[in-house]
Amino acid sequence: MLLLCLSLPLAAAGKSQAPKTLPGGWVLEWNDEFNGSKLDLKKWQPELGVIRNVGAAQTYTQDCIQFKNGMLVLKTEAKETPVSNFKPGSNKWFEQRKTMPYKSGSITTQGLKTFFHGRLEVRANIPGNKGAWPAIWLICENPWGWPQCGEIDIMEHASQQHDMCHATIHWGKNGGDQDTYATHHPKINGLTGNFHLYWMEWDEKQIRLGVDKQTITTLNTDTVTYPDGRKPFDKGGYLIINTAVGGPGTMTEAPDASQYPCQFQVDYVRYYTKGK
Repeated sequence: MLLLCLSLPLAAAGKSQAPKTLPGGWVLEWNDEFNGSKLDLKKWQPELGVIRNVGAAQTYTQDCIQFKNGMLVLKTEAKETPVSNFKPGSNKWFEQRKTMPYKSGSITTQGLKTFFHGRLEVRANIPGNKGAWPAIWLICENPWGWPQCGEIDIMEHASQQHDMCHATIHWGKNGGDQDTYATHHPKINGLTGNFHLYWMEWDEKQIRLGVDKQTITTLNTDTVTYPDGRKPFDKGGYLIINTAVGGPGTMTEAPDASQYPCQFQVDYVRYYTKGK
């Protein structure tokens, strides 16, 4: 069911402690409150260089991953920046750019933590600067390539759509490489420039995505079975939090350098399960 979301008052961001339980039987399993001064490499790894999104204008750098006032800050700057994974003569598109006009931050739990049946919460304040493309999303750990493997976008925002929040679940049509998806993108007053709680609840039957106290997208996972019997949402996924910068062929408008730098602020990430 699609519900219109309203901006809800939330406590100021800062140093916080995660509750050990939540109503409904949820028990804290994993979290990061970002109260330190550097990235916890037991929980996250930085993404560096040009990673994905043909046409996007950013390269990811270590210095754009910052910590301030008990928050993770992914900073995006309009600055011509060397690409760390540039390889002269490479036939791979993501290794062909020597520099990019923007630099930004991205972190992932790939290889460190997988999220499956449970409740995942990310309290964050996303930027709305022209061309900014922040996202909170998971890639399911199936060995089939994208989109067959499954992707869950808890939050994705295109700057030209102002207060519109995209919550989308991707898979491969008939198990192939044609993207198909379940998505809703309601307008949320005050989406950018304010803290909101972006969440996912995933159980044996459904994946539910929401903002604050509103459910936006629901998928009955039993309805997604490929002709050969594979089920993309029978495995969990690793989490990515990043800010890309739009360009030709992307879902986001081209950036305006005069509106940068900008910040994607993350107060915490918390993962709850039903316990034992």
